[in-house]
Amino acid sequence: MQLTCEMVRLNGQMRARVSAAYSDAEPPYVDCISLDSARSRARFVKMVGDRSDLPPQEIERELLRLAAEQSKQPVLVAAERDDAPVTLSDEQRAEAEEYLRSPTLFKRIADDIDVIGVEGELELSMTIYLVLSSRCLKNPL
Repeated sequence: MQLTCEMVRLNGQMRARVSAAYSDAEPPYVDCISLDSARSRARFVKMVGDRSDLPPQEIERELLRLAAEQSKQPVLVAAERDDAPVTLSDEQRAEAEEYLRSPTLFKRIADDIDVIGVEGELELSMTIYLVLSSRCLKNPL
């Protein structure tokens, strides 16, 4: 098994998009986890362990080794809020409008919420997203 990851620091926690490749014949298992959270690591270890014949201790050890290795690398920091107006090119505007008109928009938003590490609160997360997005409407929620 080979583990790879991309690191990002978000809200003071390290997040990792970790990929566990078992063989060339199978697609890798990919998950976004918090390396600072034992629960998040344990969930990842269980999911990978269920798909491979490796003992959980070996998967945990490899995950911690990867975390230590990544901690020596520069970490991306979530961008600070910038209230300056954004100017889009015609191409960017067309791409954004296509994204917003997509029939799978809510699925894509839900996937993004999952990627940043929100676990088990999809309905609440989507409700908050809709309420906050409505602030721009004439009659917000």
